[in-house]
Amino acid sequence: MRLLAVFMFFIVTNLVSVPLAARLQGQEKIDSLVSALPQHKEDTFKVRLLKSISFNYSSINPNEGIKYGLQCLKLANKLQWKVGIAWANSTLGNNYESQSDYPKAMGYYFAALRIYEELGNDEGAASALGNLGNVYFYNGDFEKALEFELKALSIYEKIGSENGVDAMNLNIGLVYQNQNDYEHALKYFFKALKSDMKKGDKSAIGTDLGNIGTVYILQHNFVDGIDYLHRALQLHEEIGDKRGMALMLGNIGESYALSVADTMAVVEATDTGRIRQRKVRRAQRADLSKHPALLRANEYLQKAIAVNIALGDVYHLRGNYASMAYNDSLLGDFRGAFEAYKLYTLYKDSVFSEEEKTEMVRMSMLRKMEVDSMKNERDRAVANIRYRQQRGYTILGIVGVVLLMGFSVVIAKARARSEAERKKSDELLLNILPAQVADELKNSGTTVARQYDHVTVMLTDFVNFTQAVEKMQPQALIDELDVCFRAFDEIMGRYGIEKIKTIGDAYLAVSGLPKADKQHAEKTILAAIEIKRFVSERLAMNSAEGAFAVRIGINSGSVVAGVVGVKKFAYDIWGDTVNTAARMEQNSAAGRINISEATYELVKNKIPCTSRGMVEVKGKGLLHMYYVNDEAVTV
Repeated sequence: MRLLAVFMFFIVTNLVSVPLAARLQGQEKIDSLVSALPQHKEDTFKVRLLKSISFNYSSINPNEGIKYGLQCLKLANKLQWKVGIAWANSTLGNNYESQSDYPKAMGYYFAALRIYEELGNDEGAASALGNLGNVYFYNGDFEKALEFELKALSIYEKIGSENGVDAMNLNIGLVYQNQNDYEHALKYFFKALKSDMKKGDKSAIGTDLGNIGTVYILQHNFVDGIDYLHRALQLHEEIGDKRGMALMLGNIGESYALSVADTMAVVEATDTGRIRQRKVRRAQRADLSKHPALLRANEYLQKAIAVNIALGDVYHLRGNYASMAYNDSLLGDFRGAFEAYKLYTLYKDSVFSEEEKTEMVRMSMLRKMEVDSMKNERDRAVANIRYRQQRGYTILGIVGVVLLMGFSVVIAKARARSEAERKKSDELLLNILPAQVADELKNSGTTVARQYDHVTVMLTDFVNFTQAVEKMQPQALIDELDVCFRAFDEIMGRYGIEKIKTIGDAYLAVSGLPKADKQHAEKTILAAIEIKRFVSERLAMNSAEGAFAVRIGINSGSVVAGVVGVKKFAYDIWGDTVNTAARMEQNSAAGRINISEATYELVKNKIPCTSRGMVEVKGKGLLHMYYVNDEAVTV
């Protein structure tokens, strides 16, 4: 189970990058675990070691974490140790989540959840539910996030896990906060605070106080909000938590500035008389340059910047400089505002500190600075003109900075919309085509059909589907197919198998293309076993009218694959291998996996099978078939 990050003003979720010192410390721990691996035979203790290595890598090098997570999963499967399999799936989910590869993270978390539920392991199930809630949160699906976090909380409360309850209270509060449901957010943050105060955990108390203060600020309750932020700062100072100190210093500084801006907005909104409004504005121009709240804001923001520079935290410096630009504009320090805004623009696309940047990131930043140089020169010119024309006019200065920021925001939004549309188009294309084929189509505008000599084709369909159609309501039928095919898609993704299409109740997939895979036959059978077990569990839970039994056919050989058509085009496969796979499916039975002799020869030393002898097949004569003994296989 992982905690969601603490809320920030300028950044919705504070996804703090791990500082270099922490990374080095984490690497030392990993190195000691890795050095212990050769000393142990392939047993459950080695599974634990691999899981620990994978988990520790998740925050500093997810690629390595995935490598060790897959080793953990392979060994746990070999030992048929279900708890170990669940652990491996969980840690793989952690690593993919760290990479922001949420579909894969979700797939592994769901796999872990199923095993934990099967074993009756409530704590493991709650952890998986909490992790799934995190993934939905980062995807912006707050309703789903809340659903899973509340389920996890219910389990933790049932088993009396204080740490689990505290974590979920914090996460649920953050979800409500991002839904602008501040009343419920405070309710759960105060629950977390009460528990952490009972335990005397100062670090956790500081986090809770900071979250509560943030919600009060969002409610325009600046008195209570700033008070809670100060209390949080004091605790972080007591325990020497530099990162927590920097976060609170920045939030306090911004809160002071916002409190002044909020007061001005209220005064101008209520004073509708033009003459009175002008008097108010003149008074504001005269007073704001020495406004105590703005001077305090400047003080705290400077401290936050100093600490973040010492930490090398470029990520949060951008927020500090954005706040400083706004505060300086309120003070009438236009040059200071534009200098701060310039630094904000330089830092806004940076995530890691200078010593952590790879050469690629460094070059990317240099290119960005070159591209933005003309814009920065224009900004500087605008700043000088405004400074000469508007000296002493604080409110007009605000307008100047806000307009400039607004211009930047418009550009950013336009870029974001363009990027979102491009991403959406890419996702739609990847739902139709394999990644390599999609890239080929985007780059050249066309694709070439290719022959693949070593692939395995799987075809599934539901038994007595036609009869079920006559009995079930149309929506219930579609819902059931959707649930099943979504699960099939998730399983295909985990095994690297390419889904080709669905035809009614039939599902066609192939392993070994467009990227070759020596384990194409083995992976296809393992995926088929997972499909069969998923459908069997669903059939056991639902009524006979609400679910179906599945039969599966598998064959190996060569196929031709390519894109058909121009409008509503589709990626498809052809060849006798596909036809024979269809015959394997037609001659299978409910709840069985029927494979051809060609597939059997590829897996006979790895997966137990039972010969069915020669079976008469329409149009093909006698074919040797085998049933997979999936009861003896752990996946």
